This record gives sequence, structure tokens and C-alpha cells, in this order.
Amino acid sequence: MPSRFFYRVVLGTPLGEIDAARARRPAQVRTALGLEETAALLGAVADCGGYPTRLIVRFLYGCGLRVTEPLELRIKDVDLAARRLIIRGAKGAKDRVVEAPVSLVEELSAQLRMARAVWRGDAAAGLPVAMPGLLQKKSPRLALTEGWAWVFPAHQPSKHPRTGEKVRWRMHEVNVQRAVRAAAGRVGLAGQITPRVLRHCYATHAHAAGAAARDLQELLGHAHLDTTMRYLAPSVAGVPSPLDRLAICEE
Repeated sequence: MPSRFFYRVVLGTPLGEIDAARARRPAQVRTALGLEETAALLGAVADCGGYPTRLIVRFLYGCGLRVTEPLELRIKDVDLAARRLIIRGAKGAKDRVVEAPVSLVEELSAQLRMARAVWRGDAAAGLPVAMPGLLQKKSPRLALTEGWAWVFPAHQPSKHPRTGEKVRWRMHEVNVQRAVRAAAGRVGLAGQITPRVLRHCYATHAHAAGAAARDLQELLGHAHLDTTMRYLAPSVAGVPSPLDRLAICEE
């Protein structure tokens, strides 16, 4: 069916108001593993494709990140002293700050050393990193600075799809997806276990441990609290059945 844009802009004949029923996306229960299952999954994750996917997967669960968010980190976005990560241009083009888990600081520090070594080699060879938007055109020198270097760089340079220039990209998220899928198979987890599940686990487990829904909304980068609430699996075990209460009264 032609879009309203086609009628309004191309044909110059707006469709006007359309009184028609719209399909609604059905509400679905989010998948969240239990604590023991999550621990088993994280323990089974191995590095994939020569990349530190095990570290990245633990960041997904430890900070509630989307799969691409740790991969988009630049060196300037990591403050090890304060254990702060700045997630830039996430869904909705919003920046946010998350706290890095204490248990991952040492490994993250080692990854930063590796990232700086890659940057030094690239800078000496005049190989820039891929830059967001038009920043490469406006400030081409930034692409060779340490701060803009990827924390998780790709192994090999590649051609920029728009400019054709040879650049250094970040590692691809398919490596993380494969690592999680393989780990789920090793521990026998049924269903479709993807990196996204770990974000749901983070929200559910943090909420169960006492984190406020409003705080989780900010940390997850949700515009609306309703979205956050869909991530929180209800604690059905904590709601007593009225039938049991009635039985007590009858006694």
C-alpha cells in the first residue's frame, strides 16, 4: 500500500484522515533467566573470533547494555578511575552514563591497553577510525586521535561504505551473538537465548535486589517507565494466593 508520504509529497494529493483499525503489537513476556541460569551462561561464554566476547557479554549483563553499546565505546568514553562508561548516541540518540562493575575493571584496563596499541599502529600508518555522521569531513584529524579510537577495534581495516576510504571499524556484534548462542547450547538452555536476554536479566535481578524502577529506567536508557516495567519479571512467588488465605480462615 502506498505511504501517506508518497501521496502528500510525490503526488501532491494528501490522503487526509484515514479511519481504519490499526494492528497492535501483542504484549509479550520478556525472557529473564534465573540467577543460577545466568551464572551458568556467563561461565560458559568463550571468546569468539579472536575477540574478547566473554568480557563484552559480562558487560551486557553487568550494566544492562544493548549488544552494540559496549562495541561503540571509544577510549574517551571510559573513565576507569571513576568506573564510568559514557554510552553515546544510543537508541533515541541519547547519551547516558553507566557504572562499570568492579569485577571487570582489571580486564577493561587490559583491553584499553590493547586498544591503545592498535591506535598507535594505525596513527603511525595514517589509518583513521570510522567517525560518526559528518565528523570525519568536518574534523578529519580527530579520526587519528587516541580518544576517538575504538575500545573494541576490528582486527582488520575495511573500506568505508560511503567514502570508500580505508578505516578501522569496531568489532562486529555477530561475534557476541555467536558466543552467547554457543554458550547457551553448552549449558542446555532451551529457547532463543540472545544477548538481549542478558539486558532483561540485569533489569529483573537488579529490581529484585532493591533497585528502584525509576533508576533502572535511567540506566537502561528508556524514555518511558512503561518500557522499563516490561523488562521486570514479576515475582509471582511473593504474591500469596487468596485461596490459601481462605483455607487458613476456615481452619
